[in-house]
Amino acid sequence: MSSLLKKNNVFWNIVNIKSFKFRLTIPDMRYLCLLILSTCTFSLSGQVGGKTSYDFLLLPEVARIAAIGGENVSTAGTDVNMISANPSTLNDSMSRRLSLNYLPHYADTKKFSVYYADEIKNTGTWGFGLQYMNYGKLERRDANGNLVGDVYANDYAFSVSKAHKVGMFGIGGTLKFAGSTIDSYTSTAIMLDMGAMYFHPKADFNLGLVIKNLGFLISDYTENSNTTAPFDIQLGMSYKFAHAPLRLSMTMHHLYQFDIVYLDEEQNTRIDENGDEVPEEKTTGDKIMRHFSFGTEFILSKNFQLRAGYNHLRRKEMVAENIKGLAGWAFGGMLRVNAFEINFTRSYYHVAGGVTMLTLVTDLDKILYKRRLGKARLSDD
Repeated sequence: MSSLLKKNNVFWNIVNIKSFKFRLTIPDMRYLCLLILSTCTFSLSGQVGGKTSYDFLLLPEVARIAAIGGENVSTAGTDVNMISANPSTLNDSMSRRLSLNYLPHYADTKKFSVYYADEIKNTGTWGFGLQYMNYGKLERRDANGNLVGDVYANDYAFSVSKAHKVGMFGIGGTLKFAGSTIDSYTSTAIMLDMGAMYFHPKADFNLGLVIKNLGFLISDYTENSNTTAPFDIQLGMSYKFAHAPLRLSMTMHHLYQFDIVYLDEEQNTRIDENGDEVPEEKTTGDKIMRHFSFGTEFILSKNFQLRAGYNHLRRKEMVAENIKGLAGWAFGGMLRVNAFEINFTRSYYHVAGGVTMLTLVTDLDKILYKRRLGKARLSDD
């Protein structure tokens, strides 16, 4: 492979979206290509469908990400929340921005998260995050099914992020300390997210790659527990049209495993002409599409946006047998008033109903500047 690259030192690919064209050369893409190739060497078993712990880390905790498909690793800008999806999106324009996120999920479970970025002297901009998931009050029962009390459970994670940009590329990492408590049993872990971004020099086009939740356990619930982290590899792209208020995103997830299709043999069957039950077979198209999520942002002004997203894996796994509903779809918007930005999303997981997510983002510099200005005017009077 190395000899082939040396012989053909210019490998380019052209993407044409109407008048939008760009070329990528090996010298420019070397870091991103090496990262992509390294992920292809992993040999991992499937982790879809509740086979891991700390799955609260997979929930889209940010209203914007939830609204554009639940997965997005390629949208950059001033939104400090995006470091939760890809640490390489962290940049100086996020400094002094604070975000509060609230997700009331099903069955009285609730998730809260806070993200903040600030510039630390001589080291650049750093990102900080806190996630907390509360599962409410659960019933405690003995071996005979008798109610003997209540059980409480919660998960949490602290994170620190740092990124660095070199030319058209950005690389970043997030170090997380995660913990989980179920009654008197606890588990703790250290995890790492690694991200990379490609920023087109002229067009509003980004490529993003993230390896999520690499790490190890510090302690487990019990000696016989086999807790594992929700590992994932995601690759995505975002493009905003130059002459239209529209940004499109596409994200591929669970790239470490091709077949993530789950079929329930008791439900996914049909009756043939002889009256025999025939189980549904997996198709190549379905295996491919379950890796994709799509998002659209209508940027009507700098202060108002509308959003919509679709997650194919969520829809295929959560639709009812005879009632499809809006499972897999999400809709949301953003309204900015002065120094505050309000994000709202309604995500549909099942025909039984959706969940609503709220995000409040504020620019502390604008707030503090107004306060300082007000104090100065009072002193002048």
